[in-house]
Amino acid sequence: MTQAISLSMEGMANLSGILGFPLLLGQTLPPRYEFARLQTFTENWHYALLAVVCAAVIGFVIYMYRRDSAELHPGVGVALMFLRLVAFTGLLLHFLHLEKRDPRVAVEHSQVLVAIDSSVSMDRADMSPGGGTSGPGRLEAVIEFLKTSPWLDELRKQHEVLLYRFDNERRAIARLPKLNTPAATGNNAPPSTATTGPEPGGTAGTGGISGLNNGEYTLRPQDIRWEELTANKGTESRYGQMLREFIADQGKQPTLSALLLIGDFAHNSGLAPDIAAKDAAAAKLPVHTVGVGSAEVPVNISIADFRVPPRAYPRDKFKIGALLTARGLPRRGAGTDAQQGSCTVTADLYMKPAAADGKESADPGTLVTSQTLNLREGTEEPFEHELPGLPDPGKLTFTLVLKGSDLAKDANKADNQAQGDLEIVARSNRVLLFAGGPMREYQFLRNQLHRDKFSEVHICLQSAEEGISQDTGKILDYFPQTREELAQYDVIVAFDPNWQELTEEQIKLLDDWVAKDSGGLVLIAGPVFMDEWLQTDERTRKQLKTIRSLYPVEFDSRLSAINNSKFENETAWPIEFTPEGRLADFLWLGSTAEESEQNWQDFTGVYGFYQVRGPKPGALVYGYFSNPDASSTSGKPVYMAEQFWGSGRVFYLGSGEMWRLRRLGDGYVEQFYTKLMRHVSQGRLLRGSRQGALLLDRERYVQGSQIPLRATLQNSRYEPLEAASVEARVLLPDLTSKTVLLKATPDRPGLFSGFFNPLTVGTYQLQLPIPDTDEILTKRIQITAPQLEVDNPQRNDAVGKTIADLTGGKYYVGLADLLGNTERGVPPLASLLTDQTREKREYGVDQDFEREWLKWLMIGIVTALCLEWIIRRVCRLA
Repeated sequence: MTQAISLSMEGMANLSGILGFPLLLGQTLPPRYEFARLQTFTENWHYALLAVVCAAVIGFVIYMYRRDSAELHPGVGVALMFLRLVAFTGLLLHFLHLEKRDPRVAVEHSQVLVAIDSSVSMDRADMSPGGGTSGPGRLEAVIEFLKTSPWLDELRKQHEVLLYRFDNERRAIARLPKLNTPAATGNNAPPSTATTGPEPGGTAGTGGISGLNNGEYTLRPQDIRWEELTANKGTESRYGQMLREFIADQGKQPTLSALLLIGDFAHNSGLAPDIAAKDAAAAKLPVHTVGVGSAEVPVNISIADFRVPPRAYPRDKFKIGALLTARGLPRRGAGTDAQQGSCTVTADLYMKPAAADGKESADPGTLVTSQTLNLREGTEEPFEHELPGLPDPGKLTFTLVLKGSDLAKDANKADNQAQGDLEIVARSNRVLLFAGGPMREYQFLRNQLHRDKFSEVHICLQSAEEGISQDTGKILDYFPQTREELAQYDVIVAFDPNWQELTEEQIKLLDDWVAKDSGGLVLIAGPVFMDEWLQTDERTRKQLKTIRSLYPVEFDSRLSAINNSKFENETAWPIEFTPEGRLADFLWLGSTAEESEQNWQDFTGVYGFYQVRGPKPGALVYGYFSNPDASSTSGKPVYMAEQFWGSGRVFYLGSGEMWRLRRLGDGYVEQFYTKLMRHVSQGRLLRGSRQGALLLDRERYVQGSQIPLRATLQNSRYEPLEAASVEARVLLPDLTSKTVLLKATPDRPGLFSGFFNPLTVGTYQLQLPIPDTDEILTKRIQITAPQLEVDNPQRNDAVGKTIADLTGGKYYVGLADLLGNTERGVPPLASLLTDQTREKREYGVDQDFEREWLKWLMIGIVTALCLEWIIRRVCRLA
């Protein structure tokens, strides 16, 4: 059976004579008549079913009218039967939906795909001959050129322009129609005679244009959403991978004339560009390239990392440190005797009380220390200063400023200054150790906290007998049962507890203490009770649902999770830290990231872990158990993970084996747990207000990353704030500001969340006014440049030229040459592009015919039914 039934002109002419409606004839190509409904049939049984239904109806009509008209003249019976079958035939034709398709010519316009590098390296400004920066950043220069120059209009005289951005991923920005199409003269829908390659509305990676509604055109370069080019800059330049994806999706379009790549070609990740260029050559698609920016390495003297502890205790010494780097310094001397470039800077550290009203002043405060440092090309020079204990509680702002004559050549002065806040906390950190049994980890931590003058420790040991003696401030016979009892603690460390012994009220109190009171919870897996409380009956599992939700990891189902404890390995395996784990300074075993990484590498490792399905959505994984044989279908076993739970933090540890850090030397176990507990409890110790807290997962981020903001707020009656959203203010390094909207979380009253994207390197201050109060919550974060985009930020002519040469394209140095340069013999790009416009004959539905056909069909059906009714009444039939 065929998919559609097409009737010949002669057949349709005969049909028109029978049904009595005119057909328009005389086209050069004959129109086609099709039953549209039949085109939807995909299986032979569809046609068989339709034939059976029609036969059944016809048979029923013949049977009924032969019986009804048995006593009448045979001609009357035949007439009634004929009229009813005519009505049924009309309904069948209406169901089959007859369409007239007129021949027409569709024009597919030639296309040019313009892809712009939007990675962080495109933020840089070129250096002036005398040093320093000159003009806007590279991406800003590209946008300004496209906005103001006639180049896009030159392309659009013959081609439709598809505008993309790319870095780690790619995204469509706009679709500009050919200038002589109706769409370009005021109609925002694509012209009916233009079908232009891939349909808009698809997603990048599937051949469509992501972010555009079906048929939507951008009429002028001024109407393009240029902010989409500068938002969420990527941290990598993947020229090879992006080129291959463009070729895979659009390279086979016969109307695609060329691909144009605009960028600095500082390729630093993914597939090699020359391999992808060979794919383009095989597809016979020319790729033209435009190099922007300077080919010289820009001078950049920066504060790569500024570390201020978030909290200190009165009269407790603390250190403030930083790493200073210098890149692009000119070499001294000539030839083989040239020496590595170097410069001298002065690092001044200032201190001042933090602004209580959130209004940041330009005054850095009182000079604490000044150090002169000699920086060499490509190396990191540490700055460190230890301050004596400060007696008075309060919040302080420390500012590190670089000065010196060599900074005049710096191409990016935004990273010559950094700020950080420190709070002197008067009270001790109150800790509850909650343990199922006296495991070794519990004993080490109990003894450590007992010696710590800034910690007050209580214990609740579930396996303890009455009258036990422990080195602690207080022994609890039961887990806290009231909010007042639980509110006295800042952090709870749970060592493989038996959660089944807690009542529903105690579990609810723990959940509220973390979510609403910003409590810090450390959950340590163990081999005794984990399997037991996870594999309980359905009723108990429902009671412990809240406990499961507190963990930042997903557990396996009941049947598949039997004996998930993996604590009997014969060899130790080191912890494999994620990039987030290496950046988390509360996990550092040392004062610098390098020292910490070396210490963790020297650590023999751990023997056990608890098998979980994986991290929960939104959880942050810091480390995995590195044994490859322990991996499952869900990946490597999660060993360290963290999540925000309301306004509090929950940290998960895959086994209680950090006591093994003592093999590295004295103090490492103490250092690990001291930093960890201060990290998870900072929500309570650094709330800044009883009515709210501003929450971040860390204090340092990479430029271009999306930073999640969370805030927990209460009203004047200390109840969760009821509002659809609140506005936070972000103070940028240049002292300008922007607003970030935090929306209410539906299932968490009083909790608000949002995101913002830092586009420049430097120190940012976050300010959140609490509604109906005079209080402002503040946080400070440090934004650093991604290492891949910092190492080689100069324009790479070799990559750009290689791509163009392999594909038959041309490499342009600078945007101005796109319009041509007669002095250097550079032709304009538009003159190199072939017009790939093509005409395609196709058939379109004639709407006028459809309305006319339906009118006559309804008239025929109604006429047949009326005549039948009249005859039946005359013959006195029921």
